[in-house]
Amino acid sequence: MPRSQRPVGHDGWVSRALPDYVTHYYVAGRPPFRNVSELTDPEWEVIRQELEAERFAGTSSRVFGRRYLELRPATEAKLRDQFVALGGEPERTSPHYFVLGSSTWFRGLGLLHDQVTHSVTRPERPVWS
Repeated sequence: MPRSQRPVGHDGWVSRALPDYVTHYYVAGRPPFRNVSELTDPEWEVIRQELEAERFAGTSSRVFGRRYLELRPATEAKLRDQFVALGGEPERTSPHYFVLGSSTWFRGLGLLHDQVTHSVTRPERPVWS
């Protein structure tokens, strides 16, 4: 839709309702909520080889390159630190990843994706600054 035809709120910003659910995508036949950050090096190597085989077979287009795996721990640490700074009390060392609402693109990263959805409610007042 061209910018000129988008609905605009009183403050000039485009007004869109946020979804009231999150979605976690995972490979069908495997348990949901697995996180590569929680694996030992030997465990990761087995999973990496499985993922690479799926990519070469054309059943997945996910790539877990070296750069991604180098940046991921620092990114997760930053997310955790910010969560704690806002008063959060994490129960895990690594986050589970969700999409706000749903994502055709993310689901399309593999031919055999399944999903788990979870309802969320918006806080009465913003918790961000």
